[in-house]
Amino acid sequence: MDSTRQWDNSVSAQFQTVTNPIRTQTIIGKRSALSQDVEEFRGIPYGYVPGRWEHSRLREQLPDDVFDATKNGPKCPAPNVSDSRSFQSYLPFPDDGEDEFGCLNLLVVRPRQEAVAKLYGHSEPVKLPVMVWIHGGGFADGSYHSRLVLRSLMKGTPFVAVAMNYRVNIFGFGASSTVLASQNSDAPVKGVNFGLHDQKLALIWIKHHIGGFGGDPTRLTIMGQSAGATSCHLHLLEAESGTKRPLFRKAALMSGAFGGLDVSTIDRADERWEKLCWRFSVHELSPMDCLESLKTVATDELLRAVTELCWRFFTLVIDGSSIRQSGPDNNISVHLGHDNWETRPKQIDDDVEVLLGATSHEFYGFARMANWTFEGFNTIFRPCFPSEEVAESILQAYGIVRTAFDEVV
Repeated sequence: MDSTRQWDNSVSAQFQTVTNPIRTQTIIGKRSALSQDVEEFRGIPYGYVPGRWEHSRLREQLPDDVFDATKNGPKCPAPNVSDSRSFQSYLPFPDDGEDEFGCLNLLVVRPRQEAVAKLYGHSEPVKLPVMVWIHGGGFADGSYHSRLVLRSLMKGTPFVAVAMNYRVNIFGFGASSTVLASQNSDAPVKGVNFGLHDQKLALIWIKHHIGGFGGDPTRLTIMGQSAGATSCHLHLLEAESGTKRPLFRKAALMSGAFGGLDVSTIDRADERWEKLCWRFSVHELSPMDCLESLKTVATDELLRAVTELCWRFFTLVIDGSSIRQSGPDNNISVHLGHDNWETRPKQIDDDVEVLLGATSHEFYGFARMANWTFEGFNTIFRPCFPSEEVAESILQAYGIVRTAFDEVV
C-alpha cells in the first residue's frame, strides 16, 4: 500500500509486530457512520489458515506497514442464509465477501479520545476496558457487527469493543478420525474444533495488541450468544484447568453453554464424514486419500453438499485432544494450545467472574424447525429436573403454558 495515500476522515492505531526486530505498523480506521465520537477499525487479520481442516496460525505482522482497516474483512463461507428478522431485527446482513482462508479478521471499535476526555474531565490518556464479542450461529454461519461502543459513551461507561470472525460450518467444525490422524505427532496444536482454536488465537492477538487501540489488556471480558456463549463456556473451562494466567478476567454468556447445543463423539463425526465421502464418490479411496481429495473440492461445491445433506448446524466434537471427557462423572476439559504466548503462572486471584443470562427468543427458531407441540416440549424439558414440582415451577416462572407456547410456535 502507498504510505503517502491521503486518508479522509481517518483515524489510526499503532501495531507492534511480533518479529525480530520489532517494527511499528500503522492501522488506518475511520469515524463511524453512527457518531463522530466512535472510531472503527475493520478487517484486521489476526491469523491465517494454512490449509483446509488445519489449525490457524497467529499473524506476527500485518500485510502492509500502513494497513487499510476502513472496510470489513471477509467472513467464512457458509450456505446462503437470508436475513432473519427474528434474530437480526431490522439490521441487514452486511455483504462482506467470503474467503475460506482469509476470514480470520477482527473489528475493533473504540470511543474517540476527545470524547473520553470530555466525559472524564481531563485530557490524560485512559486505558479502557475491553469487551470481546463471539458471535453465534449454531457454529454454521455468522459474522461480526457491533453498535455497543456508542451506547457505552452515552451511558458514561466507555469501553473498546472487539468482534471476531472465525471459521464456521464444514470449514471450522468438519471433523473425523482421519483428520485427527493426519496431524503430526509433534504438532503444537492438535484436535478438531478448528473454529474454537481460531477464537483462542483471536484472544491472544487481542491480549497482546489491544493496548495500541487504547484498550486495557488486563481488563478483557469475553461475551457471546448461543453458539458464542457455548464458546465462552469452553474458554472458561480451559482457563479454569490451565496453569497459565487467563487471557480474560470476565465472561458473559447469553443463552448458551456447553451441552446446550448437541455435542458429537468422534464416532458420530465419522458417520457424517462417511456421508461426505459418498457424496463426492471418494468413499472407496483410503482414508488419507479421501481426506486429500476432499481438501481439493471447490468451496461452493462443498457448501452445496452441506445443504444437500441437510447439515443446518454443526456441533463441537469430543475428540480426545481439544475437548476431552474423563472420569466417572464424564468431566469435560479443554485444551486449545497456544500456551507459549502466556508465560506467567496462574495466581490465586486469577478467578474469572461469570455472568449468565438468557435472550428472549433464543429457542424460537429451534422450536419452529422441530415443529414441536406443547406435549413434545414437555417430554424433553421435564426429565431434565429432579422433580415434577421443580420443572413446573420453572415453567410457571417463565409463563410457559400451552396457550403461550402455541402462540409463539
